[in-house]
Amino acid sequence: RILIFPKGNNVDHLSMYLDVADSATLPYGWSRYAQFSLAVVNQIHSKYSIRK
Repeated sequence: RILIFPKGNNVDHLSMYLDVADSATLPYGWSRYAQFSLAVVNQIHSKYSIRK
């Protein structure tokens, strides 16, 4: 799940987090490797679109 705070999370800029669903039910010490990317698309000038 992705959590997005457009006005920030106690900061003055966008905050975005990856969250684990039902994390309270997972065993102590549980971990998971996750790989993701973020794309910002400029619909007017696609050459300014980026993916990180």
